[in-house]
Amino acid sequence: MRKSLFLFAFAVLTVSRAAALEAAGYRAIVEEVVVDASAQAAWAVWTTNEGFQSFFPGGDDLETNIELRPGGPFEVFMLQDNPPGERGCDDCQILGYQEGRMLSFTWTNRPDMAVRPHHTHVVITFEPIGEKLTRVVLVADGWGDGKDWDAAYAYFDKAWSSVMQALKAHFDEGN
Repeated sequence: MRKSLFLFAFAVLTVSRAAALEAAGYRAIVEEVVVDASAQAAWAVWTTNEGFQSFFPGGDDLETNIELRPGGPFEVFMLQDNPPGERGCDDCQILGYQEGRMLSFTWTNRPDMAVRPHHTHVVITFEPIGEKLTRVVLVADGWGDGKDWDAAYAYFDKAWSSVMQALKAHFDEGN
């Protein structure tokens, strides 16, 4: 009961935060999960090639190029048979980070989307809420206006939700 109430409260806060941002004219995807892991463990799966492949949907078929340094690559190739530049998150980079606390990187749109040349921004924060619990919040912004941007936003609204649920499942399964 207590855990259910706790999770309900987080859901309300997440929805309220996203609604407040949109009401202010700032369009962002906001996803939040609480994982059964330390902040350092949650951080590690986002900041290493092996870690990212361990939870990201399609991990066994992913190729990644993550180098944790400002300006370092944060590339995720989901479509290895496509030519370079059209394999997924090509040419994305780390914007900044705070060890164990925050990671920021650019992200591309799918190769078949009209807004593909434009990068969005992703910021992930890791907040310890107990010895073995961490709140992980993902904010994806940089969305433009118009029907092509609306289509990209709708796609990534679902995609980032799936990624965050996969992160939670990864730790729920004891990884």
